[in-house]
This record gives sequence, C-alpha cells and structure tokens, in this order.
Amino acid sequence: MSLQFRGNTIPVTAATTPDIEVALMTDLVKNWTNSLDPSLDLKKVEVQSVDKFGNGRVGFVKISTHTERNGIKIPGICMLRGGAVGMLLEITDEQTGEKYSVLTSQPRVPTGKILLEIPAGMIDGSGNLKGVAIKELEEECNLVAKESDLIDLTQKAYGDSFPGVYTSPGLLDEFLRLFLWRTTMPHEKILALNEKLGGEDAHEQIVLKIVKYSDVWKYTADTKSLTALHLAQVLSANGQI
Repeated sequence: MSLQFRGNTIPVTAATTPDIEVALMTDLVKNWTNSLDPSLDLKKVEVQSVDKFGNGRVGFVKISTHTERNGIKIPGICMLRGGAVGMLLEITDEQTGEKYSVLTSQPRVPTGKILLEIPAGMIDGSGNLKGVAIKELEEECNLVAKESDLIDLTQKAYGDSFPGVYTSPGLLDEFLRLFLWRTTMPHEKILALNEKLGGEDAHEQIVLKIVKYSDVWKYTADTKSLTALHLAQVLSANGQI
C-alpha cells in the first residue's frame, strides 16, 4: 500500500502484532490501572500497539478497553504515555530589569508544524519530578538550576488532587507537572541563548528562542506553555508564589 505526498509515492505498512507481555510489564499500564476511579469497571483490554524509544524503553502503549460506569459502556480507547514535566522560565535582565523567557523551537510531526514551546520532557521511573525538570533544562537549554529554586505550579494550584494538568483526557493518560524557574542573568548571557542549539540528541532538532516574558502567549499555541503561563500569572496575582 502507498499514499501520495507532494508528488511522491510513500510506502504504507502495518505494524506487526504488539508484544502484549512487554506492554503489561510496563509502568505505563500498571500506573494507569492503579489510577482508575472506583466507579470505573474495567472488563477487557486489547493491546493495539507498543512503541519503543531508541534505547529500548517502552514509550507508548495504545489500548482499546471495555470499560463500564454504572453498568453502561463508555468510550475506552487510550494512548498510555505517562507523565511529563514542563518548565516556564522567568529570566530577569540584571542591567535593565526586563523579564524574558526561553522557548524551544522543534518539529512536531503530528501537527505538521515547527512549534515554539517551553522546555519539557517525559518523566522517568525515578519519581523525582524536579530532578527530571532540571535535567531537561540542562539538556535543552544548557542552563543549571537547583531543585530548591523550582516552583511547582501544579502543586501550588491543585495540591494532591491531581498529579498534573491533563493534556487530552479523551485519549491520553498524559499529565504535565509544570514548574516555574525565576532567575537573573547578565544581558549578554540572555542574548547568547537566542538561536542556540539545544537537546541531548541531534534528532530532536531543538533551537532556543528568547522572547519577552509578557509576550510568551503570542509565540506559542502549545497547551503546556499557555497553561504554565496562566498558572504562574494567577498564583502570582493571588500571592501564592
């Protein structure tokens, strides 16, 4: 099978049968089943696909479930990918007092676009959310922060009611733990970040962009970025951060 794309014939193939045993051994499936509300009655699970990263770690598990609530079947297709962290940067210029932020520009194939976003990364198995956030800051932006300097916006907003902000709850189990990092830098160091290449791996194709903090919303249509900005503004206005 094939499809036409910009005058070229692109081959289309179907994935092989997913490795159900591998899927069931992942934290993705275990954490999802443990998170199900008591009112949700899981009757059946069909594993449809299992995707691994280059290092062999399972990154995504797609399942179709028969789930009921009050005896009535409800939509149950799920893409399990677990949690992630996002970091909103508020950098104050030591010379001028102007506030800036850092966005990452990178290709996002599902949208078909090159998008600007706050630095972000998937949560690993350590459970150290701030540690993951700091690691991503260093990898994507070459910036070093201390755990004590990160403000957990989602914890401030919701306490323990939610693990984070859900991005697309009709399909994904994914939640985002959003952090704010406030710091000061010399003017020259801020400027040096602009157009700098970031990311641990070349395939990520990350380029940094410096924007005024007050203009972040103008540059991004990314959910995590806008949510982090909104939470920071509301919590700041309420005197919570």
